This record gives sequence, structure tokens and C-alpha cells, in this order.
Amino acid sequence: MERFLNIPYFSGVTPFGWLACLATSHFFAQWLGIMSLRQGEASVVSTIKYSDLLLAAVLGFMVLGEIPAQSTIFGGLLMTGSAMYLLHREKRAR
Repeated sequence: MERFLNIPYFSGVTPFGWLACLATSHFFAQWLGIMSLRQGEASVVSTIKYSDLLLAAVLGFMVLGEIPAQSTIFGGLLMTGSAMYLLHREKRAR
């Protein structure tokens, strides 16, 4: 691995370092997901969790220069829009 994001700082990180970073971030992501399910309704939290696809597409574009397919963009917008509608409907019902 020569350079990551063309920043010299990342070039000295070993594969074990990347694995440790990935494991730590995954641990905190799972923990935050559990906390969100404890605090909110599962129907709202699970819908918002689908926005991970949209976030992965944005990160893939920014970090790897990968252009998402039209179906990925459309699906992400559809899921984000439905999540926003659900939040609006839930807020109005209260």
C-alpha cells in the first residue's frame, strides 16, 4: 500500500493497524445501533439504518473515486425519502 488518499501519514499503517481501526469502528457502530434501538421505535430506527447504502456510495465516490450506478442513486434517494416521510408522519401523529 503506497498511499491512502494521497496523504503520506497513512502510508506507514500496517495491516494489523487497519484491522484494529476497523474492529474499533465496527464495535462503536454496533453499540450506537443498539443504543438507538433502545431509545427509539424500531420502525423508525430500522428505516433510517437503510441510509447506510447512500453513505457507502458517497464514501466510495469520495475515497475511491467510484461512480455509483443509477440504480444505487435512485434506491438511496428512495430510501432516504421514505425515511424522511416516515419521520414526518410520526412527528405529526404525536
